[in-house]
Amino acid sequence: MLDYPHFDPVAVALGPVKIHWYGLMYLVGFAAAWLLGRQRAARSGSAWTAEMVDDLVFYGALGAVVGGRLGYMLFYGQARLVENPLSLLMVWEGGMSFHGGLLGTMLAIGYFARQHRRGFFQVADFAAPLVPPGLLAGRIGNFINGELWGRPTDWPWGMRVPCARVPEVCQSLPLDSFWSVPLHPSQLYEAALEGIVLFVALWWFTQRPRPLMAASGLFLLLYGIFRILVEFVRQPDAHIGYLAADWLTMGQLLSFPMVLSGRVRIARRLADGRELVLYDVGPGESCVLSTGCLLGNASYSAHGDCETDVELALLPRELFDRLVAEHPPFRIAVFNLFGERLVRLVELAEAVGFQRVEQRLAAALLGAGPELRTSHEKLAQRLGASRETVSRALNGYPEVAEATRRRPGNAGRWP
Repeated sequence: MLDYPHFDPVAVALGPVKIHWYGLMYLVGFAAAWLLGRQRAARSGSAWTAEMVDDLVFYGALGAVVGGRLGYMLFYGQARLVENPLSLLMVWEGGMSFHGGLLGTMLAIGYFARQHRRGFFQVADFAAPLVPPGLLAGRIGNFINGELWGRPTDWPWGMRVPCARVPEVCQSLPLDSFWSVPLHPSQLYEAALEGIVLFVALWWFTQRPRPLMAASGLFLLLYGIFRILVEFVRQPDAHIGYLAADWLTMGQLLSFPMVLSGRVRIARRLADGRELVLYDVGPGESCVLSTGCLLGNASYSAHGDCETDVELALLPRELFDRLVAEHPPFRIAVFNLFGERLVRLVELAEAVGFQRVEQRLAAALLGAGPELRTSHEKLAQRLGASRETVSRALNGYPEVAEATRRRPGNAGRWP
């Protein structure tokens, strides 16, 4: 059994100005991402420059901080936000959400990719191994702040914590108790798994070229697994508690979609018999039509084709309705996923309505990376066009046309 050492959350105090350790940990994380990004950009054959890394880290830091704060207030602090909207700006009081930070960072990556004319996942794959050192620093900051403790334990490294820091744990103890029962130091578990293990795995994995989306997919997969595992020994947020079955926590709910594997193509058959591909549902995503039909008691208006082996997490209709009605955190998570997919659908409608087939075809090919694993028929389905239209558009590029005529299982390289 160990006793939690006394840490002053304020690292430096200069009169009324106080610099907290938690804030310094963010600076450490951003600095580590910048140094590692510079190192990756300097590798032989890299298409990245030092200036691009500078921009990426700046946008990523902005997205992580803004998204992390917004995510925390929406996922965990709705009541406080309604009571005092200005609490959104009180970052010195703590409260950052990884999942909100992830969404903010994804938006920042999307903006950066558009500015530099790169595919989203080309940037995400480059950035994936730069993130874990920041997660490590953030969890160390949680430990110094004495927050996000685990559940009671009799393991040898369980820590007793002053009751002033964890009053909800000490409610069953005598009023004059100073120490809590031993608790899991779950912040350190997360620091080891999300920071060290995740970084080693991703840094090793990206030492040589990998398929598009492989690095970012590995990041989401491992983070989801680690977060769910740690949540089993971590105290649920006091103002939310368990969402269901006395074990499902908000952190697990927000992590479950990340672990799903495979890809489903959602399409709608047009009057002339052609299929219009609406969108793909991949790891960490949800089907907006399914959600809309569940919420509106409507029939499903499209069909899904599994492009790979798929693992799904399905909720029975009765459980879905009950969670939406009775659990605000679940309802917010559903509408966040719903809104994210709606944005994608609006982008699709804009592309189909206002962009020529050649433009959409070029965007699809540029986003495929250096290897093509597709065919004229699949490209046509993806674009909502006929196979003949796609074939005609590719006639001027014989290398690409030849690569896409090969069997989909064989990768075709093109310049």
